Amino acid sequence: MKLLSYFRGEAFQRGVHPPGFKHTADMPIRRMPFAPRLVVPLSQHIGRPSRPIVRVGEEVVRGQPIAEADGWLSVPQHAPATGVVEAIELRPSARGPWTECIVIRVYEASTQEVLWGAPQDMDAFPPQEILLAVQRTGMVGQGGAAFPSHAKLALPAGASVETLV
Repeated sequence: MKLLSYFRGEAFQRGVHPPGFKHTADMPIRRMPFAPRLVVPLSQHIGRPSRPIVRVGEEVVRGQPIAEADGWLSVPQHAPATGVVEAIELRPSARGPWTECIVIRVYEASTQEVLWGAPQDMDAFPPQEILLAVQRTGMVGQGGAAFPSHAKLALPAGASVETLV
């Protein structure tokens, strides 16, 4: 059979064979600097776009909320780097239509350190509080729709969860 002849021999002759770049395997990982300007689209998920809560000229710290959720299927956006809000304007988006964006001019000298809060005891929170905490993080699924994670975790009436990972 001719089809099987393709698989006989030393190696598969067809297909894509990208270079392996094995010479970088033992090199240390380096942290890359941020771009001088970052554009944060307020519509990065299915559902309503987030609403900006910062103003042009305002300083923002990496991890700080810069836009709030606008409904159940919406999530907040956070500053990806420390800098100053340079503009809030419509820009072309990867999804097609123009969308409102927050433009941040990044401070070059900043360490861009993320300030973490104290760990929380999740067993002490009722389910609704956990959903609100997940929503406040802005977590969304990695599929094409970027479906908000808090909506995925919402349980129907009468259902319960024993383990949350």
